Amino acid sequence: MRKIKSGVTTAIALSGSWLFGQILILIILNVQRSSYFAFGPSPLLNMPFTSDLAIDTWTKWSFLVFLSMVSSVVSVYNSAMLQPWIESVALNPEIKLPHDKFQTLIMVNLSWSIQMGTSAITFVYTSTQVDIAIFSAISAMLVYYVCSWQIINDTDRDRLDSNDNTENIFQLDDLPSAEADDEEDGLLLSPKQLRDVIETHTFV
Repeated sequence: MRKIKSGVTTAIALSGSWLFGQILILIILNVQRSSYFAFGPSPLLNMPFTSDLAIDTWTKWSFLVFLSMVSSVVSVYNSAMLQPWIESVALNPEIKLPHDKFQTLIMVNLSWSIQMGTSAITFVYTSTQVDIAIFSAISAMLVYYVCSWQIINDTDRDRLDSNDNTENIFQLDDLPSAEADDEEDGLLLSPKQLRDVIETHTFV
């Protein structure tokens, strides 16, 4: 089993540190003078897209939290479930598209449109007050954890061999076997030599 590349952990560490640093700066600068850092219902908290509907009761506040959480969950679920298919199949130039091109085009653009719309609405909800943003972020993290856990722990993946994956990706069995074809096509390596190179290198 291969170790995760150091660049991945470095990127996560840097981006995570920057995220928490920004949060800390915002809290220090605004927590004492901004109504955004309030908790619970408030006469100053208005329902998004409205000008006079104050969220001044726990019922209204709970409804706003519910809307923000659902919007965040839909956005994350759409990204977690569809993005792998979009990147590895629909928009992957290295493989032959196994679906109808027009239907694939429609599905890809519908996915992006829904993603952008739900993300924009989630931003509107979470920009009203910090507690709304916290509940929205927690729900998004939980949903993404469940989705990623299901994919990572899929039992079908445990039966796959990394060598089989490499074999399928490069389709080595489809390579010509005659040396005359190598000379005619101007290949620098024979199919056997190419197979040896691929099997002896580590692909991440």
